Amino acid sequence: MMIKKPMPITEEMNVHEKWYKEAEHITIKNLPKFIKKLTENYNHDYGTICHAMAAAAIATVYAINKSDVGYITGFQSGAIMWEFIKHWGSIKGPARLLKMENMLYPQYEKNFKKISKDTAKWLREEAQKKLKEHISSNNIIHPDVKTHWEKIIDGWIPFGLKVEHEDELCQIFRDAAGKFKEEEMDINITEEDKCLASKITQVIGSGIHYEDIARVIAKERKKEL
Repeated sequence: MMIKKPMPITEEMNVHEKWYKEAEHITIKNLPKFIKKLTENYNHDYGTICHAMAAAAIATVYAINKSDVGYITGFQSGAIMWEFIKHWGSIKGPARLLKMENMLYPQYEKNFKKISKDTAKWLREEAQKKLKEHISSNNIIHPDVKTHWEKIIDGWIPFGLKVEHEDELCQIFRDAAGKFKEEEMDINITEEDKCLASKITQVIGSGIHYEDIARVIAKERKKEL
C-alpha cells in the first residue's frame, strides 16, 4: 500500500483560499475529515499553518451553528469573534476593532476620536498599577514611558483622544494635566486650590480627581504671580 506524502505548499500558492470557502459548508459530521485534511495532507510553511488553523476554527463555528444548538444571531456572531480575540489573541482590557471603511460614513466619527468613560477609568487604573509595579520591582523603564503613565494618572488621555460625553471644561483639565507633567513644573497646591477644585468637580461631574483639577488651578495661580 502506497503511503501518500503530504504536499508541500507555500502561502504564495493560495491553496488556503479554498479552505475558507470549504469551511462555510462544514457540518459536525464532516468536521473531523476537514481538520484531518488540513493537518495531514499538506506540508505547511510559516504562513499556511496559520491559515489551516484559522480555517479549522471557522469551520468548527459553522458546523456548530448548523447543528441543533446553533443558528445564532449576528450579534452573537460578533460576541464569538471577541471571545476568540480575547482568549486566543490574549487581549486584556477594553478593545475596539476599527474598520477603516467606516471613515466613509460620518456617524462613525466618534470611534476614531473618542473613548468611553469606562475605558478612560481602566486606562488610569492600569497606568497606576504599572507604575506601582515598576517602583516596587526596580525594573528599568524608559523615562518617556514613565512620564506617559504619570500623565495618564493625572487625567490626561493619550494620542489626542477625547472622552465620550464629557464637556469642554473637563477636556481642558485633562489636556492641561498632561501638559503640566511634560513641563515637570514644581507646583505648590494649597488647601484653597483643593477646595475650589472640589467644587468644580461637583459642577462638571467629571471622572477626574479633584487634586488633578487643583493642580491646574495652582498652575494658573503661579502664572499670575
